[in-house]
Amino acid sequence: KSFHDGDQDWYWTKQEVASLLNSAFVKDSSIDKTDDQLIEKSFNILCFLINSEDKLLENKKDEVCSGDNYINRAINSIHGQALDSLLTFALWLKNNNKPIDQVEALLTDIVQHPKYIDSLAIIARALPWVHLSMPEFTEKNIDILFPESKEQQYILDVTWPTFILYTHAYEEMFHLMKGKFCYVLKNHLYSEKEKK
Repeated sequence: KSFHDGDQDWYWTKQEVASLLNSAFVKDSSIDKTDDQLIEKSFNILCFLINSEDKLLENKKDEVCSGDNYINRAINSIHGQALDSLLTFALWLKNNNKPIDQVEALLTDIVQHPKYIDSLAIIARALPWVHLSMPEFTEKNIDILFPESKEQQYILDVTWPTFILYTHAYEEMFHLMKGKFCYVLKNHLYSEKEKK
């Protein structure tokens, strides 16, 4: 029995690579800001991990969740961990005055054509930091992430509970989301009465 038999498709290994990149870009001093090749390689690795088929999410694709189950499922997947790392990477780029347009283009594609709906929960959880690093992206895509229609309620079921449970009440974020709060309250969505 070889050492990798417990991880034959390198699933956990790929997750660890994504996690390692996340840690590297959180701890600012561990990355050489002048090494553009390293930065480009980091982006390419994250792209590869995000765009690869994720067996965990593939197996759960048709399973409907509630509350924070989407974020829990996403963060325990390669796709979700890599996307979370990409959002950390985006903030690092912004803080170090590096071009961010490649990240913004990838995120726009993820939001507008989600391969896994769980990925929207990752973005909803990190929304204040996404808005800080890419304000134009959030303003353009806020109605896709938090739709106000019954036909797209399934998307709101992914993003709204995650946003409410995991996001702090920043003033700028409240102004951005004010219309969404009004929509949820007006339609009595996610209230205890609705659950009974």
